[in-house]
Amino acid sequence: MIVIFPTLIEKKSIDFKTVGINITEFIKRVIQLKSSIIPLNEWQCDTFTTINTEYDFLKDPVSEQFITVINKAVFDFASNYGDMTDKTIRCDSAWINVASSGNYQEYHNHTRSHFSAVYYLKVPPNSGNIVFRAYDHLGDMFPLPFDINTEKEPAFRTFYIRPEDSDLIIFRSSLEHMVQKNRNTEDRICIAMNFIVE
Repeated sequence: MIVIFPTLIEKKSIDFKTVGINITEFIKRVIQLKSSIIPLNEWQCDTFTTINTEYDFLKDPVSEQFITVINKAVFDFASNYGDMTDKTIRCDSAWINVASSGNYQEYHNHTRSHFSAVYYLKVPPNSGNIVFRAYDHLGDMFPLPFDINTEKEPAFRTFYIRPEDSDLIIFRSSLEHMVQKNRNTEDRICIAMNFIVE
């Protein structure tokens, strides 16, 4: 058996109390931001985002410690792709997403970066899984006839992860992904980030 073109995704839990970041206080600030910033995105899903607004997460006081921890995790993940001995990882952009009840995120990928990561600050029950779509989904015009409950990993065309509070999910930026509808009355809050290998 030869396995080629694997798609790697990592999910791990990170507790920021260990580096002195009070996530509860940061969530309160995010909620204040949501009420004071007018989002300028072109998403079709109504999810609040700080992309293209006056707020820049990378300039937030909590950002430096936060990104330092995430950088290490992304660096380790990138090591699965090649020798990182003389390489560094740089966070190129970061933003906050707040999905209220009924909000979702359509399929998309992140251009002009190598790796992307999502850190989940608050994930109420049933507030939406992140769903990944296979690279070859458009070219697979004749899918295998296996029942979804019995098919094995090589047949998967989509795969979802149910995030929890404090989860970090890392993946290649080119991998298409979406977020299911928030079916809870509470907001789902996360920080999305893009990273470049230099």
